[in-house]
Amino acid sequence: MFHLSSAMGPQFAQYAAEMTERVQKLGPSPLRAKSQPAEDGSEDGKR
Repeated sequence: MFHLSSAMGPQFAQYAAEMTERVQKLGPSPLRAKSQPAEDGSEDGKR
């Protein structure tokens, strides 16, 4: 978590870029594979 004031725009941009890099390094969510639509056409893969 970052605490910033509205006057800290450049610092916000730096933190946003840093967080984006972290998320990209983590890769796809392992939970997303579980929530993919089922082949039978149901929306959430559950009945």
